[in-house]
Order: sequence, then C-alpha cells, then structure tokens
Amino acid sequence: MWTRLISSTTLFTLGAFVRQDRFNYYPSANVFADGTGLIPGGSSATLNQQRKLTNAGLRTDVSYVKGIHNIKAGATFQHTFLTENFNFGITDPVFNAVCLDASANPDPSPTPTNPAQCANGANPGFQPILLPFDLTRGGALFAFRGRADIKELAFYLQDAITERQLGLQSGASG
Repeated sequence: MWTRLISSTTLFTLGAFVRQDRFNYYPSANVFADGTGLIPGGSSATLNQQRKLTNAGLRTDVSYVKGIHNIKAGATFQHTFLTENFNFGITDPVFNAVCLDASANPDPSPTPTNPAQCANGANPGFQPILLPFDLTRGGALFAFRGRADIKELAFYLQDAITERQLGLQSGASG
C-alpha cells in the first residue's frame, strides 16, 4: 500500500495484491484401492485433481475533505486466473454393471460391455455414457482440462456531507 498526502485536504492511496491458492489431490498407487480406508463401504471411483486459483489486483482512491464534504473516488481492478485438471475412472464393477446375474443383481463380470451380450437381462441402471471410463471393463480415465480468465473493473464515488447534527451519505458505483 502506498499513500501520498497531496495537500492538507487531499490524500491519494494505491494498493496492489496477489494471492494464489493451490489444491492437489492424488490417488493411491493402486487406483482400485482408492477410498477403501476413507469412505465407509469403499469407493466406486478413483480421481485426481490439481487446481490453481490466482487473484491479482489494484485498488486506488483519492480522498478530499473540505468544509461539509468528505469526498472519496476510486477504482478497483481484479484479474482472476483459474486452472483445473482432473481425472476420473470407475473402479467398482457393480457400480455401472452392464448385465444382471441369475439373481437379478448387477453382474460384476468385466466381459460384457454391451447389453445385447447379457444372458440374464440388461441392468436397467446401466449408463452407456460411463462405459469408456469404467476401468473394470477396459476403459480409461476421463480427463478434464479447464481454464478461466476473469477480469473485473469497478469505479465508485461517494460523498459524506456533515452539517452540525445532520449527516448525509451519497454515492455511485459502476
């Protein structure tokens, strides 16, 4: 923060900031063992994630005090960068089973990958869109890579008017 007294009635202030947050989540070496000690009943998936959020900005204002007026005008600029990468894969053969077994339960067999291959009928809960990410049936990890860049600019003007016992506040922003 930098402050400069321009005159006995005027003050200039300038401030800058940068902040960065990072989050990393790593799966276990054996993706089929993920969550077994952390989640009651185990986990149906493996995932990993790396996220980075950086905020940077400037804030400046000028304050002017004279007579009944206390005027302040300023601007703020913020720039936010977000980067996110994660992978996801199904590790429980029953979670999205293609077929039902002889007892009408989801069949954990990794062999059928098409409901037409089911001897005891297709699983009504089967989601074909998840099949490419089912590691128990030869799928691969779903990979997401995303990035966002957000810029914000704001201006404001305010006046605090004080006359004896009367105080008025006015302002505008945009």
